[in-house]
Amino acid sequence: MNELLQIIPPYSRSASFYDELMEDIDYEGWADYLLDLASELKIRTDRIIDFSCGTGTLLNYLSKNNSAARGLDISGEMIRQARLKYPKHEWFIQDMLTASMPPEFTLGINVHDSLNYISQTDILKNYIRRMQKGRINGQSLIFDFALPELIKRYFVEQTETKKMTNGDILHRWHSFDEEKNICRTYLEITHNRQTVTEIHIQHIWTFEEIKNLFIVLPGENLLFLEEFSYNEADEASERLLIVVYDD
Repeated sequence: MNELLQIIPPYSRSASFYDELMEDIDYEGWADYLLDLASELKIRTDRIIDFSCGTGTLLNYLSKNNSAARGLDISGEMIRQARLKYPKHEWFIQDMLTASMPPEFTLGINVHDSLNYISQTDILKNYIRRMQKGRINGQSLIFDFALPELIKRYFVEQTETKKMTNGDILHRWHSFDEEKNICRTYLEITHNRQTVTEIHIQHIWTFEEIKNLFIVLPGENLLFLEEFSYNEADEASERLLIVVYDD
């Protein structure tokens, strides 16, 4: 990486073309999977809050049955995009680590690999347990994580350069420290001959490490699935989905 490049916060410049960058993601299919899973588990989806909503695409699909929806994100640029795209929903700039589940909401989600951005195990543990203990009867939570097998398959030695429709030139590459389980994604963005770099750092915990961060509370079920399936997750899984719901 060129050390002379200006480093800027993640999802600041890239927010303007984030949807284009993620155009291969089947958000509608992802939403259908989550809604089908919720229906199977008798989880209410009438009021949904997304604690790391990005530009709001997934949350909008999840609310297609006229559910009330609120999205939170630490990135003001991402929230600005969400407000422009989906003005009928509620959008707020907020750190997921300080947010709580309002009592009037029935489903809270924190997906998009957002929890992988928490770099310290103790902070992640405290966040998960605070969310579990703050959940009241009738509320459910859904979390997801990228696991090491996903990073090894799709990120290691992968690089790309492309011109975005807004004129930005994007060069993206990754590094993965398997000993520390740290994945770094570099977005080198050139606009009007000025280049900035976003460095996205994610901690890629193993399945067992994540599972051990959850506690068993009275009246609560915990489900650990391979995401996009109904199969139980294990160390070979690429993505982990955790569902917290009433017993």
